[in-house]
Amino acid sequence: MTRKEKRELKKDKSLVCDLYNIIDKYLPKLFIMFENLTDIRQ
Repeated sequence: MTRKEKRELKKDKSLVCDLYNIIDKYLPKLFIMFENLTDIRQ
């Protein structure tokens, strides 16, 4: 992915929001799995 493509993706926030909503709707356990991967120790 080129820098130009990355810039365009950042500008198009609605795409990211739509993708997040789709994942949340159809794969809600996926977010829980990612939350469990984070290390909360400091």
